[in-house]
Amino acid sequence: MDAIFAELNLDPQIYLWVGGVLALLAVIMIIKKGIVLVLWSLVLIVGVSGFNYGMQGGAISLSDDLRQRIDSVVEPGKELSKDAMKQLCQRLESEERGTRAWCDEQRAKPKSGWSADDAVLYAKSCVL
Repeated sequence: MDAIFAELNLDPQIYLWVGGVLALLAVIMIIKKGIVLVLWSLVLIVGVSGFNYGMQGGAISLSDDLRQRIDSVVEPGKELSKDAMKQLCQRLESEERGTRAWCDEQRAKPKSGWSADDAVLYAKSCVL
């Protein structure tokens, strides 16, 4: 792809903007219509390649200070995302809520790890 972009010999900011718009459009269309997923995936690849090529051309340059500030803001979000995914996976792997197996699973957990919803459902399904 880089060879094609180099032949066009346009300003790197044009690649950046056009590539970003193409990538955004492709993501929206992939989500919206799964039928033409392959074609929009190709558009996404071209868009991201153009965006990448534009970035390499120096359309936007960030200072080291700004990069460090961005990293300091983004880094805690990575950990939060990992924790959220871990909890989601645990919920998906656990037994169906309210069943006998779920009640047994809850009994084995420490009460401090229960949510308010878990406590209410436990009382309704397992105690009463």
